[in-house]
Amino acid sequence: MRTLDRIGSKSGSFRKVKFTVYRLVGYGRYQLEAKYRGKNISIFVNDASLWDDIDDEENKEERRYALKTAYGRIVNEYKRMYIDF
Repeated sequence: MRTLDRIGSKSGSFRKVKFTVYRLVGYGRYQLEAKYRGKNISIFVNDASLWDDIDDEENKEERRYALKTAYGRIVNEYKRMYIDF
């Protein structure tokens, strides 16, 4: 997995998939990493709500949506890399 200058990280899990969101140097740049079905998945995203809401204990609905969105991106990247090639 490529690593850039990271300035913070937050973790979460959805449907037994654990992932980490890293905040990168630069405005609105994030990296989502997970191990899905035995494969390392790394995605660069610009979705600030993912970073903001992934650990928001006060607003459970937004947190669940952020976790679900992260999971969906991981699954889609896995399909793009290993199934649809």
